[in-house]
Parts: sequence; C-alpha cells; structure tokens
Amino acid sequence: MKIRRSMLIMDDRAVLVDGITTVAQFTYPDLQVWSGPEGLASLASTARPGRQSGESVVIVLGGSALAGLPESKPLLALIGFGATVVGLVGQLAQTDVYALRSAGVNVFVCVSEGINELLRAIERAFDGESHVSPDAEALFSRPARIAPRISPRERQIVLLYLSDNDWSVDEVSRMLRISSQTVRSHLARLRSHFTAAGFSVRNRLELRQALIEIGVIGVEPVASPHALPAAEAASRGSQRFRYTDDSAPNTKAG
Repeated sequence: MKIRRSMLIMDDRAVLVDGITTVAQFTYPDLQVWSGPEGLASLASTARPGRQSGESVVIVLGGSALAGLPESKPLLALIGFGATVVGLVGQLAQTDVYALRSAGVNVFVCVSEGINELLRAIERAFDGESHVSPDAEALFSRPARIAPRISPRERQIVLLYLSDNDWSVDEVSRMLRISSQTVRSHLARLRSHFTAAGFSVRNRLELRQALIEIGVIGVEPVASPHALPAAEAASRGSQRFRYTDDSAPNTKAG
C-alpha cells in the first residue's frame, strides 16, 4: 500500500516554517504541507493517521506551539490517531522535556544542527521511529536552569512590552509616566539576568519564550490592562506581535 504523507508545521518563526516547507516538499514531492492554526484545523478535520489507513502524518512543532502541546486538544487528538511529532528544541528546561514526552513527542532536533539533521529527524518521524539528535541529547543532559529573579518593576514593564497590544518602548514609557530610557534600562537589566542564567534573549520572541519557560507568562499573548489615548490607539489598527526590538539602550533621555 502506498503511504500518503502529510505534514503540519507550527512555529513562531515564519522564515523557519517556509524553509522547512520548501526542503520537505523537495525531498517528498507528493507531500501535502499544512501550517499554522488554520492548517491544524484543516488537518484535524480530515486526517486519520496510521499505517492501516495508508496515511502518515508528521507534526513539526517549535516555539510556543511546542510549549503549548500538552494543553492542545487538537494536536493531542492527532497524536492519539497516530501522528508523529518532531520537536524543534533550543532553550528548553528538563521538566519541559518530560512533559513533552508524556504528550507524545518522540523525535527531537535542534534547528541549529542544520538541514541534514532536520531531514533525518523528519525521515525517522515518517517511519514512526523515535529519534533524538546529538545536540538535543546534549541539551537534555544539562541541568535545568534556575529562573532569574525579576523585580516588580521589571515584571510590570516586560508584561506591557510583550502584551498582545505590542506596545513599543515609547508607548510603555508614556503609560507608566517614566522615560523611554528608563524602560530600556529595565529591559536591558532583565535581559542580563536571563543571559546570566543561560537563556538566549536577543529579541522579543526569545524574551517571550524565556518568560513562558519560567512561568511568568502563558503561551497565549499577554492581555494588557493599560491603554493609550483613544486617537493614538486607533492609529495602531489591529497590529499584533512584531518581534522587532526597539529596547536597545541609547544615549538619549526619553
């Protein structure tokens, strides 16, 4: 029986999703690829993975999608039907590994290992085998990191900065009635705490992932109780996370 292959890719990094899609379709010309929440909904309504059904489904998860797997009923349902999950790991605590294994992830690979290792992981997943790449194995053997201490002011600022309104540094400063430079200084200090603890927090996305990992925020965007003046808020439209970084310290006072 010819096996039909399908793949669902969910990751916060659009460039990575596009890259995996291109390489996977080149490797498997008949592969049907889905992505994002819309792809999950479509796949969940049609796919019934399993050798007997003649369909092999691989789910590639990274970022917040991977962290939220244990709570995602649609993804868990697909795993229950026989889909194999490839976890794209990076900065991951050991406790998360155990939770992900319990949720059904049995293939792990680090994106930093390159395309050949990623393709090897996908191949093992389509074969229904377990696989842990060399870098992922080394990552899992490291001691779990200790969450850095965050001051109440740092927490207040970073929750606004990463809220679902996607406030800029200048907007956060106006809401809290402090200078933009003060906001940047607090964010820089917060990043230094995380860096010292072994986290990578070079941009908004990585900072948000670090805060998810230590439990400060959830996988869903953070709701903000603050608001800008109506005219300014209206001009922002319906923007969501930009993941650009305007928090680097500068020499000007805000």
